[in-house]
Amino acid sequence: MVAEAATINAQRLLQRIEQLGRIGRLPEVQGGGINRPTYGPAWMEARSRVAGWMSEAGLAVRVDAAGNLIGRLGSGGGSAAAIALGSHIDTVPHAGPLDGAYGVLAAIEVADALRRAGAQLRHPLEVLVFADEEGRIGGGLFGSRAMAGLVEPDFAERLTDVGDAMREAGLDPRRLGEAARKPGELACYVELHIEQGGRLDRMGIPVAVVRGLVGIRRFRVAFRGQANHAGTTEMRGRRDAALAAARFLLDFRERILEKGEGVVGTVGVLDLEPGAVNVIPGVARLEGEFRALEAAELAELEAETARIAGVAAERERCTAEFELGAWDPPTLCDPKVMTALEAAARPRLRAGQEVPRLDSRAGHDAQSMAHLCPVGMLFVPSLGGYSHVPQEATRAEDLVLGAEVLLAATLRLDQTL
Repeated sequence: MVAEAATINAQRLLQRIEQLGRIGRLPEVQGGGINRPTYGPAWMEARSRVAGWMSEAGLAVRVDAAGNLIGRLGSGGGSAAAIALGSHIDTVPHAGPLDGAYGVLAAIEVADALRRAGAQLRHPLEVLVFADEEGRIGGGLFGSRAMAGLVEPDFAERLTDVGDAMREAGLDPRRLGEAARKPGELACYVELHIEQGGRLDRMGIPVAVVRGLVGIRRFRVAFRGQANHAGTTEMRGRRDAALAAARFLLDFRERILEKGEGVVGTVGVLDLEPGAVNVIPGVARLEGEFRALEAAELAELEAETARIAGVAAERERCTAEFELGAWDPPTLCDPKVMTALEAAARPRLRAGQEVPRLDSRAGHDAQSMAHLCPVGMLFVPSLGGYSHVPQEATRAEDLVLGAEVLLAATLRLDQTL
């Protein structure tokens, strides 16, 4: 049977992860890690290397108008709609070797395993390598958003930095709209990824099915008090904007904790004016976000965060200006795809273990692709929960197991979709 004959080349998968991780690697004196921004020289070299591995796996390879790399195996015996697997190979600065790249290389191994086994699939198989998942240009998920038809065709022409970056990579920004795929071209999209958090590692379970990708709501608050001399203004008479911001930070954290494990919130920017050690801050500006899988929770947190800001300002005799920013709605994975992923994962767990269903608290290309076709995701553990840093790592056996689950799931999806 094809399912028995198709096997992952584990040694080659691990070797290619190491080989791809050399491209864009920074010396320790520069902070270490990997730097492969989309359309840059290191990314172009990595994409060329991956395209070569795709060809070796028997895939017909092309690059679309957004710079996405697409490899296709077979024409499908019963359906023209392809099963798509993939991720990205661009990185944040000082990245580890697995974020995105692992999913791409595992997908290539799945395609190669099926080719070697002589599998006659009902659907064509595509391996997708998306451009700019990390957000060098266009706010992130650029390549997958272009493929899903979520980017306006003149987007790259209106933004000079985007157009210039595309031209440097040999792309014509005027043709960006051609990257959009038609509805029905893809039967589903499945993305294998490291968790980028510590839940699976703490559970001691090697693989999980993702039930959805959290929505993200960003906000800004400006607290306005009264700047004054830090030495001559009595403590009880101050209108200190920094203290209002501090009260907000603590109250915001407590409200997020009350919501439970599935919700997170962060304030990552805090600026004080006038910014002198001997002047009471008259203005404190901060920017933050909260993430949750349920749209209702996000809506509730919008109102709660605004209320918390008002209370913090009032306690310090300041005012608060609250403003909502960018909004990414939650994305739920497809039930049929999740069922196939769970069925593929279950036999590979130890006795007594269940396949967890986790929410993804980071953004992934699956969010964009959900506008085009049903999607699903698999997670393997991140040791210590580290990601986006050089310490990013996953046990070799878990990397191989994840690829094996992806292969088994692909065969199941080919029969059930």
